[in-house]
Amino acid sequence: MKFVQYKSPRHGGKKLWRFDVTIAGLRIRRGEFPTKTEAEQAVAAIRLRARAIQYGLPIEEPGVTLQELIDARCADPQYKGKPQVTPTLKRFLQVVSGKISLKDLTKADLKKFVTHCEQNGLQARTINTYMATIMATLNAAGEYFPELEEWTPPRTKRLKQSAGRSRVLRRKEIGLLLSALKGDREKFERWKSKRVKNEVYDLFRLMLLTAAREGELLKLRQDAVNWETRSVEITATKTKTKRVVPLSDLAFEILKSRQSDRVRFFSLSYYQFSKWLPKISEKAKITFGRDVSGGWVFYDLRHTAATVMELNGVPYSTVSSILGHKRGDMTANYTHGSTESMKNAVKILETWCREIDGFVSGFVPIESDQDTRELLAS
Repeated sequence: MKFVQYKSPRHGGKKLWRFDVTIAGLRIRRGEFPTKTEAEQAVAAIRLRARAIQYGLPIEEPGVTLQELIDARCADPQYKGKPQVTPTLKRFLQVVSGKISLKDLTKADLKKFVTHCEQNGLQARTINTYMATIMATLNAAGEYFPELEEWTPPRTKRLKQSAGRSRVLRRKEIGLLLSALKGDREKFERWKSKRVKNEVYDLFRLMLLTAAREGELLKLRQDAVNWETRSVEITATKTKTKRVVPLSDLAFEILKSRQSDRVRFFSLSYYQFSKWLPKISEKAKITFGRDVSGGWVFYDLRHTAATVMELNGVPYSTVSSILGHKRGDMTANYTHGSTESMKNAVKILETWCREIDGFVSGFVPIESDQDTRELLAS
């Protein structure tokens, strides 16, 4: 049996106590006790429980509540401040009472939360992410409360996720959407609306030229661009990792035209941006919507850019580097997109985009229904 004091990196180098004991043939190691006395009390409690089990004595069930466990998890420096932890656990408490004892928590409670998420229109992928955070917290109960060392939380099956979107926009469709964005100011249209459409127009083009997510471009800072090397550092919206993507001539010109004293290139909020997409699609006579048959969403531009690169022979490692994807196989540790290969890839994207009507500024907007029908038919 050992009691050791150590400096915990998770707690900013604070000195804590941990123990390493073998009880009833089972080795148990636990740490993060503020004092040696608390560590000794935890070992004593484990021994009492082991003896009760050995002699068939009644065992007092732990009375830790769901709220107490979640409070301990949210206060843990390792998880405190992580955006997916605290909000998810608080959402869980809105559905399942925090006063419930963990021993009384059932599979039905977990299913109740899943049903609540489904009724609020959340997708299976999002719900599974929430449940992964919740289950990780429940499984860690023994780390915060030694009396829950042998407690097994209820489990529920993961929801079946869709295979993902495969919608690729054609040049003609992109041309119609760009035309809707760059058309002349309409009667009674506010000048602010015209400015918003111009921002969406540039965002639309940059997404095809860089294969970045819309959220990554909306948050793109002016200092993220290296004007000398003609490259941009993009921070992934999902993983917060950073990647450097070369800029094609056209992408460089677009960002150069948007230089200002603002922190970001775009002043649009995500709400303003998403509000305009259905309007633009209606004007271009193209179906919009994730769950609508044949509908498109802005993310499809990223998928379109990736497809264009792959069909033009760009190596998979290079496409992954530009998209910011991480591969799970071991070859990912040895294959990376070279700078030259990435430059060639963005040139391919620019060449493909330059053949789209209205992609380069100075084009003539499509205004009549006859022009629209002719473009769709061509």
